[in-house]
Order: sequence, then C-alpha cells, then structure tokens
Amino acid sequence: MTPFLVDASCSSDGQVAMASLEVCWDWENDGTWDTPYTTTKTAAHRYESPGPKTIRLAVMDTDSSRATTTRQITVNPGGADVLSRLTDDPAEDSYHQWSPDGTKIAFRSYRAGSDVWVVSSAGGTATQLTTGPAVGGVETPQWSPDGERIAFASENSGIWVVPAAGGATLQLTSNPQDSSPRWSPDGNMIAFCSYRYGSRQQEFHVWVVPADGGDEICLTAGVVQDALRPEWSPDGTKIAFLAGIEGTIWVIPAAGGEGVQLTTQRATAGCQWSPDGTWIAFASGPIGDTDIWVVPGAGGEAVQLTSEPGIDWSPAWSPDGQRIAFISNRTTNYDLWVMPATGGQAAQLTSASASDQDAQWSPDGSEIAFLSDRSGHWDIWVLALGL
Repeated sequence: MTPFLVDASCSSDGQVAMASLEVCWDWENDGTWDTPYTTTKTAAHRYESPGPKTIRLAVMDTDSSRATTTRQITVNPGGADVLSRLTDDPAEDSYHQWSPDGTKIAFRSYRAGSDVWVVSSAGGTATQLTTGPAVGGVETPQWSPDGERIAFASENSGIWVVPAAGGATLQLTSNPQDSSPRWSPDGNMIAFCSYRYGSRQQEFHVWVVPADGGDEICLTAGVVQDALRPEWSPDGTKIAFLAGIEGTIWVIPAAGGEGVQLTTQRATAGCQWSPDGTWIAFASGPIGDTDIWVVPGAGGEAVQLTSEPGIDWSPAWSPDGQRIAFISNRTTNYDLWVMPATGGQAAQLTSASASDQDAQWSPDGSEIAFLSDRSGHWDIWVLALGL
C-alpha cells in the first residue's frame, strides 16, 4: 500500500484569491468525486493495488465556476511501504536516533543494564558502547553533527560523550539530574536541562557546556522559573524550550540574553524546529484530545494542523520540511501517521493492535524508525516509505 500526498496550492484564478478556491479529488478518475470541496489544497490517498493511476482534480471559485485537470501516476509494487524489525532483544529498547549519514541508529537498551547501543540501520548485531555503574541509567543518546560521537545523560553522573566507534567516555557534567543533551548544529556545544538550586529553590534550567569539556553556563536563570527540553534552532543562534508547569514554548539566544514567549498554550512533550528554522511543531490540547500545532520561530500566531478527536502528538518534520509525521490514537491504537506540513488530510502509515511511538525520519526522508511493542516488548522498527 502506497500513500500519496497531493498538493493543489498552485491553483489560481484571475479574480479570486487562491485561499478562497475550493478543491476536490477523484482518486481513480472514475467520475465519482472521493472528497468534498474544501479550501484545504492538500490531501492524501493510499492505493491498495499497483499499476497506472489517473488522479482528477476539480477547482471551484466563489461563483461556483469549476475547472478540472488530471495527473498520471504509477504505483509500483516495489514502492509499497516495507516494515522491518531492527531490534529483537526481549529487553526494552528506546531513545533511538539516526546517525547523520543514515547508516546507523543509536539507542538506549536495558539488555545489559541501561546503556548506549548502536546498530546498522540495515539490521544486524547491535554493539554496546557504554557499560559500568559510572554511566548507568543512560537516556537520550544523541549523535554529534559529524557522526563521530554520541552524547548521553546518565542518571548517576550527568552528561557524557562516547566515540561512536567505541572507546573512552568523556564526562562533561557531574550532576545526576542533568538530562536531555542536544548538540549545537556546529558540534561545539551541548545544551541540556538540569535540576539544581536556584536563587530561591531547586529549579529546572537550560544550560550549555563545550562538547570537549569546560565551564557550564546557565541560560534561563532569571528568564523563567523552570525551563526544560532544549532544542537548538537549525542555524544554532537560538534554543527553544518549555517553560514552567504551563509548558509554554519560549526561545532564547544561544549566547544568552532575553527570552521570548512564543505560545500561550501548553506544549505536550517538547517541540521541534522545522529544517529551515521557520516553524516549531508541537502537540497541545486537553488531556485525551491533543492536536498538532506549529508556531513561527520568530514569533506570531500558532496554527492548528489537526483536529480529529483523540491524541495526536510527537510531531517530527521530514528532512525536506514538506511533511510532518506524528503519532495518533484516532483509530484506537497508537499508530504512525503523516501529513503535509501545511496541514490537510493525513495518511495512516502503520496499523497494529499494539502501540507505535516516537517517529524519527532517516536523513534522506526515505524511512521512519519508530518504537513498537507489537512483538510483546519495545523494539525499534523501520518503515521504508513508498512515498
């Protein structure tokens, strides 16, 4: 089954603004319109069989004048989505991340304690990179931009770095409540969250430390009372984070300075910059009914992208910035979905009587790695996309 995302936003009318034009789609060009008219110019459809297909598009203006056009596509049998299981140890695997070149995936596993492991993205035997009580309780392994090192947090002793090929670890911080390491785009600094005593009480704040070791600098003290989940902007000039119990999104210069609040609503479980740094995606909403939103990274009004009942969360931008993958339980189970980055109809990519979580795009956008307990325990799976 191959999902196709279509976009009619290049439609035009000499007298009516593009935003006011309505479109509908006939997926098989059989004379039956398969979608209602809508001003949303993007849509998705999954074909169940291979072969040539003709998609018909109708565009209607505010006076009900209509024009149609068709486009030819070919659904290849080999282009269908291919799902493969990357890890199969009974121990829990999690916190997976692609290497910058897409050839490996780093992850945390409990198969021999709680350590950093690496496995080929094509499958094979995983390699353990960390061991011993000093670096026990590993979380969130993160590749350096050059793919040479992996940063991680230890529940026992702070932020560490280990060579991706294996070798001696380097300890950068010593507070056991340091977490969420994130490399700067140039690989020189690592941002992290830490729970330490502030001026009045123990507080969460965003810190940075040189990736080769050095003095730690707190960026958010005096800006907000608590700051968590730092995320670098793609150009490395800013860091987004969640502030306080409310979990609103803020941005602060990476060199320190005045913070700017971007959202008034709570962001659920972090946020992610678009590849060009223009937008920040996040999930927000009441308990049990969250949706995917984006907000301009430079400040402005947040835009809601999904509105189906249920929990939509964990948005992840495709490397080209054209799509957003997310997790949703709108069909009862937590499955992997994808939609155009501008919003519109979403396509369901996985369907199992289990829970799929934490979608991570490969660097070339051809695959998505995710966690699933469909085997009875949490493993890493990879979906090769037929998009």
